[in-house]
Amino acid sequence: MLAAGSAASLAALLLWLGPPGNDLAAHVYQRTVFLHHGFQLWNNFWYGGRYSFVTYSVLYYPLAAVFGIRALAVLSIGIAALAFAIVVCRQYGPLARWSSRTFAVVWSLLVISAAPGGPDETQQRDNFAHNLFAGYAGLKDVHILGTDLIRLAGQQTHQLMAEAKDAKTDADVKLVQWVRFGNGAYLRFLGIAKADSWSDAFPRFRAVRDGVGPRP
Repeated sequence: MLAAGSAASLAALLLWLGPPGNDLAAHVYQRTVFLHHGFQLWNNFWYGGRYSFVTYSVLYYPLAAVFGIRALAVLSIGIAALAFAIVVCRQYGPLARWSSRTFAVVWSLLVISAAPGGPDETQQRDNFAHNLFAGYAGLKDVHILGTDLIRLAGQQTHQLMAEAKDAKTDADVKLVQWVRFGNGAYLRFLGIAKADSWSDAFPRFRAVRDGVGPRP
């Protein structure tokens, strides 16, 4: 319960005090569509026409309609931290105590998303990753420190490091984005933490990143 409470509390602070996520507008729109029209198989107003909920989630938007987007995010993170703690504690006992606590802290600060598509050429992937990063709102004085192409789990991965200021609090923050390409899709990791706690946060982000691999 400590892990779940910690994760939910950190998530609530980020959601109500931090910058909005870059997909918030999409979720607000999809939730509004569900509230007014219920489930729709096809939506002509979404990316020029595409399947509306099938490619996102048939469960998320009904729940978001009841609880709200922010409250559901807090609830989801708390449940994820609790589930992780239960699994590792049953498997490893007291040795897993710090692992569950680390997961609770990192899970609220790290965003993982996946989507079909993504470019095949290296130069196009660099531009694609920069455009993904540019879509993250709520920051100012953004300065990209460097980019690199690395291989993770046998797949080409674009790494981007940056520093910025929170647009609301003016706090110094640091960010890392990894975009892993392969198998007709891409997997994105975006981690953000205050500059003075970056040395602790970054290894945890990397550990989570390395623990998520492609299906065999």
